[in-house]
Amino acid sequence: MATVFIEKREGKRGIKYAVRYKDPVTFKNKFFKTCVKRRDAQSEANKLREILDKGKLSENPKKKRLSNLNFFEVAKKLDAVWLEKLSEKDLSPVTYDGYKLRLDLLVKDFGSRLLCDITESEVKAFRLSQFTEKSAVTSNRNLFILKQVFKLGLALRAARFDVTKNINYLSEQEHERSSFLEPDDIERLAEASQTTRAKFYLPALIYLGSEHGAFKQEALSLLWDDINFDYQGIGLIKLFRSKNTNKRTEFLMPRTRDALLSWRNHLCWMRKRKRILILNDGVVFCRLN
Repeated sequence: MATVFIEKREGKRGIKYAVRYKDPVTFKNKFFKTCVKRRDAQSEANKLREILDKGKLSENPKKKRLSNLNFFEVAKKLDAVWLEKLSEKDLSPVTYDGYKLRLDLLVKDFGSRLLCDITESEVKAFRLSQFTEKSAVTSNRNLFILKQVFKLGLALRAARFDVTKNINYLSEQEHERSSFLEPDDIERLAEASQTTRAKFYLPALIYLGSEHGAFKQEALSLLWDDINFDYQGIGLIKLFRSKNTNKRTEFLMPRTRDALLSWRNHLCWMRKRKRILILNDGVVFCRLN
């Protein structure tokens, strides 16, 4: 029979009962769940003991016992898989960062839970809470990561079956981009930006998105060396999207060219306004007039 025990803890918020167990593989004590009432902790302990005992001997004797890994442990192994793909350039840095961020957030909700103890109803409830509190897009992105965790968990024998297999993604129809700006609307947007503190660079970003279809990452990653203002009297711009390593080179549109030149000229003017001042004690520093 599996070793499961209950620890009584007294803290500032009162008495709580922690359910712990001894991993039958590593023989290390691990945390399972905390309960406020003793009878709830006893119920969870009985439930956990049954899970561990069933993991030792399945209905099919050819199948190996469960590995009893919790969500955090499987998530850590999944992160290692992603890092390997990142090193082999099968995964872009931007995609990895997005996956890792969502995985860390999921660990906060499911981290100490045994993977085999997480039920389909719990995942559905989590999906619904994400949809209600945030959006269908966020809910679907988190479900995608959960599916990857359980897929790896099956391979590691941390669960008997994938509880996310029959859970479908929510509709994102209301988030589809069905509207667009007319040329006059873009002009008014650029004019309105002149009343903000971003008046020197925001018009360039507006025109990069509207006239060149530049993604946020493409626009913010641009270097002045990527732009040739004098090419054939029109100008040339190189855009790179790190997510899918897509590169493209385009002629500069007139409004984009003017906005970028205005931004660059402002930066040059700011540099010229710098004055080197020498104090009486010989300290040299720069100051904007």
